[in-house]
Amino acid sequence: MTLANRFSGLIFILVLSVVYIFYGCSTEEEGTLSSCEILAVSYSEDITPILESKCSVPACHDIAFAYGDFTQYDDLKEKADNGRLWLRIVTSGSMPPAGNPQLTESELERFKCWIEDGALRN
Repeated sequence: MTLANRFSGLIFILVLSVVYIFYGCSTEEEGTLSSCEILAVSYSEDITPILESKCSVPACHDIAFAYGDFTQYDDLKEKADNGRLWLRIVTSGSMPPAGNPQLTESELERFKCWIEDGALRN
């Protein structure tokens, strides 16, 4: 094998390697973030306004309601921790009840993220 043939073979391998590297880089999928990783849900800024407009209204989850006073963080946190809040809002969709203003997709997503993140008082 002559020096020219060896050199041609090395160039061929080098070109193939470079093409392979660039192809691999251009087709790799970047990790996608979940909506909860994108949303920085805050109890005070996101959850409280939803509660005030859709949940802790008169004759619902206000201070006089035996099944959860959502004007107080501790009652809501208890329901989030024991799974009842997730069950009623996310799984069954029974809250808010029919005939009342329903949660928008954005509000529902914020509740999901807040619960998944530990229902923090932030």
